[in-house]
Amino acid sequence: MIDKKDAKFAGFILVAVFVVFANTLSGDFVYDDNRQIAANPLIRQSEFAGKALTSDVWAFKGDGTIAMSNYWRPTFTAACIALYRAFGANPVGWHLVNILLHGLVCMLAYFLMRRLGFDETLALFAGLIFAVHPVHTESVAWISGSPDILLAVFLLASLLLTFRWATSRNPLHLAAAVLSYCLALGSKEIGVLAFPLFFLTFLFAENESPKRAPDAVRRAAFRTLPFAAAAILFFIIRHQILGAYSQAAEDGASLATSLLSVPEIFLFYIGQIVFSISLGPNYPVRAVEAIGAFNFWIPMFAGAAVIAALLFAARRGGYRAWFGLALFTLLLAPVFNIGAFPQEQIVHDRYLYLPLLGLLIVAMPVLSEIAERIIGGRGQTIFYSAAALVCVVFSVQTFAYNRAWLSDMALWKHAVAIDAGSSFNWMQLGSALSVADRKNEALEAFERSMQIRQAPAVVVAHARLLVESNQNDAAIAELKSVLTTPLDKLNASTLYQAYDAIALAYQQSGQLGDAEKALREARQKLPIYSAGLTQKLAIILYLQNRKPEALAELESAKAQARKEFSPEAKSVFFRLGLLHAENGNAREAQSNLAEFLRLTADSGNAEILEERKQAAQALKSLR
Repeated sequence: MIDKKDAKFAGFILVAVFVVFANTLSGDFVYDDNRQIAANPLIRQSEFAGKALTSDVWAFKGDGTIAMSNYWRPTFTAACIALYRAFGANPVGWHLVNILLHGLVCMLAYFLMRRLGFDETLALFAGLIFAVHPVHTESVAWISGSPDILLAVFLLASLLLTFRWATSRNPLHLAAAVLSYCLALGSKEIGVLAFPLFFLTFLFAENESPKRAPDAVRRAAFRTLPFAAAAILFFIIRHQILGAYSQAAEDGASLATSLLSVPEIFLFYIGQIVFSISLGPNYPVRAVEAIGAFNFWIPMFAGAAVIAALLFAARRGGYRAWFGLALFTLLLAPVFNIGAFPQEQIVHDRYLYLPLLGLLIVAMPVLSEIAERIIGGRGQTIFYSAAALVCVVFSVQTFAYNRAWLSDMALWKHAVAIDAGSSFNWMQLGSALSVADRKNEALEAFERSMQIRQAPAVVVAHARLLVESNQNDAAIAELKSVLTTPLDKLNASTLYQAYDAIALAYQQSGQLGDAEKALREARQKLPIYSAGLTQKLAIILYLQNRKPEALAELESAKAQARKEFSPEAKSVFFRLGLLHAENGNAREAQSNLAEFLRLTADSGNAEILEERKQAAQALKSLR
């Protein structure tokens, strides 16, 4: 049974979450949300649900035959499928669920701290700091940041169930704990590093010292085996699905550079927890290529001092503090593998979601004790007053920072203000400006991006905008530079976009032979996009009055078009329907147009929606 006071305090934390994050409800889908949720056929269409759960989260960028990312997250994907059924493409419901999930995490964190021996007031203030901390904006206000929240929900639930089993010995509690941990693993892969927390949980539950009770250590290790087995099994299945343990970023850092960067990155995250003065989706933190005072030596000594303080606090705090330190270090450890991240995105606030709780578990009791020892009888009052002030300051910061995540325009304007030296930030701002039809400003943003770094993705984005402005020769020159880039330096999606753009530029400038050549070359290099490329090739053949060839190409692509997830792949059936209608084959025309309408029934793509109107009109005229 939950104590009434505990229930009241947990409810108070939940209210604080709603107050601080309420302004996110008016937010749009931003950044990855636009592709990963709003335009993702794997979660929108029921027929793809099985494929969605057994593929990486970016599989929709291809045809599902190869992994497009390092992320297999079936719990997150299942949640997206369910939420799309409930709310469709209306972001309000999605944001509301994110707030509710964060509130649930905060309540679970409160009850976990109580189980670890925190008194009600200390758990309340630690829970409030965790609840309103501005580093959580990225996870709560950004729907695609929810894997961290889902991981926390299921991991904390699993730990509490483990504590419950340690006292009840009810096998259902243990089974529920293992199941909840499996769901945590399916939320975010860093959960595989969390299984040692269950070992500490079993030790803590027995309230034994490892030095005095070796039997307790053996029992705890044995009881941890189901959780370790779940982590290993997840890792094996993940490898089978992704085909690799990890894919390096296109411009990721080397191992040596990663090691040199550890002190600066560690100090950055400590600074974000304690101060949170500068907040943004990306930060001006780069990999350390050459050792210097400010990028290595000072962070190293400052970081060493922080680690010493944490170890001191853990020694004084006993099991509870060691548990918190383990939560902090285990779930923060992956951030130091910066070779897995693009060079301008090696740090993010969302990576602090659960590590922050671990640090609070270590620090709050020690700070409370220090205040009482130094100040005396009024120490606790002053400590809690200071904690309340911290909560107010963090709440104001969070509420203000939430506004940056309300739209793509707001987000990337804020991003370039925080890190104006990021090519990626300028590229994203250019994309937002382009969507808003502010093409001159978008071109300027893309050019700023290219001045910093000639990344293939930004060159393609800039060239595509040139094509829209009928500056085809300039676009072709830029795109050729991308197409001559070694294939191991390009991801498949960027290469596809480059071929698509150059074919369109050739088409607009009347160079149909070159457009055809580009599309055939693309189809050979990128079989995962063959249907989408074929329907573009059919347009070029049609414009050359080679209609039988266009028809044959489209017919040959039908099977692949059903498998590919890109919107343009489904246009194979639309173009087949129109060609058959033109040739007087009414039955074939009707069949293909009907299939196109069926396959795109849930599409939100603007071009597909326009084609659907034409297809419906064509069908009506054929009847």
